[in-house]
Amino acid sequence: MIGSIVSTYASVLKAAISSAALLSLVCLIPASYAAAEAQSSKKSSVLKILKGDRDFSGMDLSNINLAKTGIRMSNSNFERADLSGANLTRINVRDSSFRGANLKGAVLLRTEFDDSDLSGADLRGADLTRACLCPSNLTGANLEGATLIRADFYNAVLKDANFRNADLSGANFKGADLSGADFTGAKLVDVKYMEEAENRDRAIGLK
Repeated sequence: MIGSIVSTYASVLKAAISSAALLSLVCLIPASYAAAEAQSSKKSSVLKILKGDRDFSGMDLSNINLAKTGIRMSNSNFERADLSGANLTRINVRDSSFRGANLKGAVLLRTEFDDSDLSGADLRGADLTRACLCPSNLTGANLEGATLIRADFYNAVLKDANFRNADLSGANFKGADLSGADFTGAKLVDVKYMEEAENRDRAIGLK
């Protein structure tokens, strides 16, 4: 009787262990599949860039490094694309749309955004040192904590843009529209033509 009970208990335990192991394996499959899909998507994005395609809307381009490649990407569509952590140093993306794009933490040194639409873009913590944003549209863009040393905002639309705690040392604001832009806590050392900017009195955080 006791032997039968022990045997039954052992069978149940073995079945439970097998079920747990199977469940763990099943749980791993979606994760591995998702990782493979993400990697495949990245390769596809890079191939599109190399082929000269211009539509990257909604694509995952996070952490992509195009610095020193000399690739010209003007007239491109990056709407809602994920470019977080990407390096676009000295890349020409003139006349492009970055509406709602994620550029958080991106490296954009001397990147040419001339006549581009960055409305609603997330540029928190991005480095735009000497980037050209003239006369781009940054309406509602979030540039909190971004580095914008000597960035050029000539005639740019900065309505409701968030520059809180950003470093804007030496930046050029000649002709820029500052309506509703928030400069609270921003570093504004040696900024140029701030007094000549449009709707300066409607900006937040300026003395």
